[in-house]
Amino acid sequence: MTVPTKAEIQATILNISETLLMISGLVDDDDDILGEGHDDELAMALDDGNEFDYDEDQDRVAEVLEYTSINWMLVAQFMMGDGSRGTYNQIPKSLDYFSTSLQSPDRYFRQMFRLGRDTFDELVARLNQDPIFHVPGRKPQRHVKYQLACFLIRYGLRGSDTLDVARKLSIGHGTVFIYCSRVSRALRRLGRQVLSFPSKERQDEIAVEIQAKTGLPGCIGSVDGSLIELTEEPIVNGHVYYTRKKFYGINIQATVDHERRFTSFELGWPGSVPDSKIGSLHPATVGLPGQQAQNPAHNEEDGDIDEDVDVGVPEYETDAYIKTAGQSKRQQLMDAVVPEEDYM
Repeated sequence: MTVPTKAEIQATILNISETLLMISGLVDDDDDILGEGHDDELAMALDDGNEFDYDEDQDRVAEVLEYTSINWMLVAQFMMGDGSRGTYNQIPKSLDYFSTSLQSPDRYFRQMFRLGRDTFDELVARLNQDPIFHVPGRKPQRHVKYQLACFLIRYGLRGSDTLDVARKLSIGHGTVFIYCSRVSRALRRLGRQVLSFPSKERQDEIAVEIQAKTGLPGCIGSVDGSLIELTEEPIVNGHVYYTRKKFYGINIQATVDHERRFTSFELGWPGSVPDSKIGSLHPATVGLPGQQAQNPAHNEEDGDIDEDVDVGVPEYETDAYIKTAGQSKRQQLMDAVVPEEDYM
């Protein structure tokens, strides 16, 4: 089968366009259609003896044929180029949103990016060292701060729509996904460098600081869980992601030290999994991978447990390694009204 050349295709398109334009002129409801250089026999055949009575539908058909002919002409015209990429159909965009937001007050800055300005600048400096932002190519990447802002607007504001992010930052829709993918990879690599469960020496230091502030001995941090809301039910086993708060979500649990620095996190559990279940797998109770469990240090002579504990919220089960911070206000009220022995 012979493949037609570009010139042959262009000539065929022009012939189709001319034919459609001629038919459009013949179908058009003009009283003077005869005698103006058109084929009189073809015109009379189209008229079918109706003496060119006005027909609105016929007029619309003529317009459609004319527009179709013009479109084919444009196609043929575009084929006359040298093969280079044409201009995009750009929509009006503002280039001032990001630069203006960087100069906004701290309160507005935090609302837009879910971070303080100092934290944002520090994170930009750290991410800028990742090689994923310095890949050689024909076109250099935009600065890391733009890509991080794209990530924070999309995922920080309750999962913003990607089109909204593209509109705010004046970037392409597909660029939003590229920026978010880069930042996600860089953050995961950075997380492995800066976030780790404290060593035994660090645990002792944390315990001393917490005891000095609270009087609680042997405490190496605080633990709590939260829910990340999903916009729709997951396709696979979606029912297990339905939370007690009546929405689909993912459970996350994290620990912090006395300086409110994250020391560990557990992410990805379905929303229906209780905090106590996730807490049972915490490094404070099972030890880190490849290491001996750091708790408990059992004294064989007197049977005591040299226990390091985390302080959790009341939803956690109290044991030798996790102590709840106290009863909730609801539980305190219940104890004051209903005796414990009357509980069902």
